[in-house]
Amino acid sequence: MRNFRNIGLTAILAIAILALPAIASADGLTWTINNVTFNDGGTASGSFNYDATTNAFSAINVTTTPGTLESGSTYNSLLSPFFNNNYVLALGPDLTTITDFTGSSILGFFFTGGNGLTNLGGIEPVQVLEISCLDSACNNSVTRFDVGGGTVSTPEPATLFLLGAGLIGLALIRRRA
Repeated sequence: MRNFRNIGLTAILAIAILALPAIASADGLTWTINNVTFNDGGTASGSFNYDATTNAFSAINVTTTPGTLESGSTYNSLLSPFFNNNYVLALGPDLTTITDFTGSSILGFFFTGGNGLTNLGGIEPVQVLEISCLDSACNNSVTRFDVGGGTVSTPEPATLFLLGAGLIGLALIRRRA
């Protein structure tokens, strides 16, 4: 009887673990910026949440560091919701309220892996550029580009599986104790 309970508990936990990626994707996934280095020595790091079902970005927290061309900035908002989708993320001042771009910075991510961002997670190659506007219309600017190798990533489903397997093992050990 005890083995039957352990098998039942294991089956319930396994089903719950297999459902985790579906549950996590209901509100989108947090994507983390990795290995983005600009041609002037600066870097970009941070994260954002993307929900492919609603094509919505949220929880944006991206920082660029100073280099020889740019002074670095912190980005917490979309440049415009119209520019953003699973292949492009543009961050910067709110286009509906700004009239003078002088001194404004814009950060663009181009997801180049072919599939764009999804609710399945994984790793997506990215190309990044940062622009600092020198005049009110941003006709004159300083631009820096990443030098390659950058990605955005989420926890892999295999990582979730290993975590779940560990939890099942702990539950079984506890039941036997």
